[in-house]
Amino acid sequence: MAPFQPQHVSPSLTLFLLVAVVVFYGAGTVIQRLFLGPLARFPGPRLAALTRAWAFVQAIGGRQVKHVHELHKNYGPIVRVGPNDLSLSAPEVIPRLYSFKPFLKDPVLYDALNGGKPEGHLVCQTDPETHARRRKHIATLLSRSAVKGYENENLHPKIIKALLPFRDGDFYTAELTFGKVFGCLDAPGFSHPVLDALAIVSDAVPVINWIPWLNSIPRSLVGYQPQMEPVTKLEKFVADAWAAEKAGPEPTEVGHTVLSRLAFLLRNDTPKYRDNVALSEALTMIVACSETTTMAMVSALHELSLNPGIQARIREEVAPLMPDVTKFDDVMEAAVVKEVLRLYPSVPGLLPRVVGKDGLTVRNQFIPPGTVVSMQAWTIHRDIEVFPDPNTFNPFRWLNRSEVELKAMTARFLPFSAGARSCVGEEFAMAQMYLFVGMFCRFCQFAPAPGSDNAIEDNGFTLNCRHHKMLLSIGTAPAVN
Repeated sequence: MAPFQPQHVSPSLTLFLLVAVVVFYGAGTVIQRLFLGPLARFPGPRLAALTRAWAFVQAIGGRQVKHVHELHKNYGPIVRVGPNDLSLSAPEVIPRLYSFKPFLKDPVLYDALNGGKPEGHLVCQTDPETHARRRKHIATLLSRSAVKGYENENLHPKIIKALLPFRDGDFYTAELTFGKVFGCLDAPGFSHPVLDALAIVSDAVPVINWIPWLNSIPRSLVGYQPQMEPVTKLEKFVADAWAAEKAGPEPTEVGHTVLSRLAFLLRNDTPKYRDNVALSEALTMIVACSETTTMAMVSALHELSLNPGIQARIREEVAPLMPDVTKFDDVMEAAVVKEVLRLYPSVPGLLPRVVGKDGLTVRNQFIPPGTVVSMQAWTIHRDIEVFPDPNTFNPFRWLNRSEVELKAMTARFLPFSAGARSCVGEEFAMAQMYLFVGMFCRFCQFAPAPGSDNAIEDNGFTLNCRHHKMLLSIGTAPAVN
């Protein structure tokens, strides 16, 4: 019998065999994901079960957060949002999911957010031990006691400076943009490359999440693009600052800035590791401490502009403390800040974790190991059982409540995530919001500008202003008796 000769196979037969393999593989994948796989019993869009493209389309269309929220309203506490992805809205799972080691951060998302940097930053550390070590480098700079020290020296004067342009006696329309560093407050019209860079990074997150290989494109191929110029300037600013820090004397004690602290704590590490960590953490601090807090404060202005009565209430509470106040802790203001963060958490979307080897049981439903499970603050914050009329801005819901009611509300309050891997800058962000909301209401009276179309929207991962700006009519606050 003559041996089989590959050259005797016709091209048409080869093509047929290839097509058949693709068809059978595709059909097998469809059957597995829709009917036979371990997640087939969980409800959700059929397209989501078949491909991550469903989530990508939702994200780039700015619909993912609200769409997932609607899915939970229709299907219940467990919804399938990807081939191996479930979204949960069962608040009793929060302490376990976001606090314990068996549920590691999903590397698909967090490696993508890392931007392809070699060492990565604190937010994207998926190993709990590495995360804990890195967190110690920065945590003391953002602790409650440290933040109290910043108030007189940093927060208070900068927020006052931000308010000065709006203390003209006349009402006028302003496009509000806020910055904290790089001279943003001194820039005409608050127009500054750093703010442009932050906007670019924010818009890129949902895309990078679903197309992570974009991070592997060399910067030399995209850095020359005009739209990337603000990001390039921001990276250069940080690199120059780190170079200046290294050029100084060898640190002998922990410093009082992120860079000086890292220079001391990483002094015994290799130069390459030291550079990668310092640059990653510095850039992350700029994005995390500027963009997210800014959107929280802008969200506060949006809701307060629609509620002049609440503005007046805050004004009455803080007026006796002005102008020498250095900290606001008043009851009404705290309630306003909490309610803003409930309605507009800076990261409203899914924060994925990977189920450990023992699996996870939610509402008597077993979720197998290796499944990616997520919860989104947008949905948890709208739990109608503890937040009646959940889409309404109502700071009074936080006042005069029983201990049991407050405990239930607090357990569902996730603007900074939860557990040991929650946002390290929570105290710093809250201090900025307390000061800003109190001062703005004390000095200014404001309302939506005539004909404006203000709103806060999500881009699939974070929040932004509709049309990328907010138009307000701002005037001097009336005198308080």
